[in-house]
Amino acid sequence: MDWTHFLSVLSFAIGVAAGFQGIYERYPDFAVRAAWTRPGRLYLATRGVLPAAVFCFSKAQGFMAEEPFALALICGGGAEILLRTRLHLRTTTTKEGAHTSATEGVQAEENETASEANARVAAVGFFDLLKFWQNYFLKLIQPKYATWRIDLVERHDPKLPFLTVLEQIEHHLPAFNLDATEKATVSEQLTNVKQKHETEPARQERYRRMLLYVILNNLGEEGFRAIFPLPSVPPHAGTAKFPPL
Repeated sequence: MDWTHFLSVLSFAIGVAAGFQGIYERYPDFAVRAAWTRPGRLYLATRGVLPAAVFCFSKAQGFMAEEPFALALICGGGAEILLRTRLHLRTTTTKEGAHTSATEGVQAEENETASEANARVAAVGFFDLLKFWQNYFLKLIQPKYATWRIDLVERHDPKLPFLTVLEQIEHHLPAFNLDATEKATVSEQLTNVKQKHETEPARQERYRRMLLYVILNNLGEEGFRAIFPLPSVPPHAGTAKFPPL
């Protein structure tokens, strides 16, 4: 048996890594768990099969027979480049002095800049199919992601009065190295929840949970666990007012 056939695993791994990137961008705190769900495993398998199949086909045709390792890398990377390619058909500018220009050519995935904000781009390509395929599986993962977050908040809920939880957050928040924008975002969201609580002070649990989700959304799982450890963890002596970091 030709051992070089096993190099298709390398092409497969490149496709899986590219697929995992999409999962991580959508669920950064849940990426590994999301990838291990049934939709996640199926999605990553489909992303890996294509470059592996391209490698097997290329090898069967005798391409780069003396460089199978390089062929595996080229097939893996080339398949990803192809999937991220779009055919640029037309650009319509909507600024003052609007004009329409028609161009043709192949271009990789673009990052829209401020100067392009008012431009409408008509393009088709494999990238649109890739995004559709990726979003389909990411939506299947969404209920499991929500269940995980609900369970996390339920288990770490300190079951303390609203103002005590808010004070606990404000006490520990300076420990995080947040930039000015992040600090302003968290502060604004906490203030909004506090104002809502003032209008309905009897609904302690509802607004306490909203505080917990503010921290989970902005600081991630590790930051959330740092501020709200499991209730079974005893506080250090002399710091009974707030759970320890």
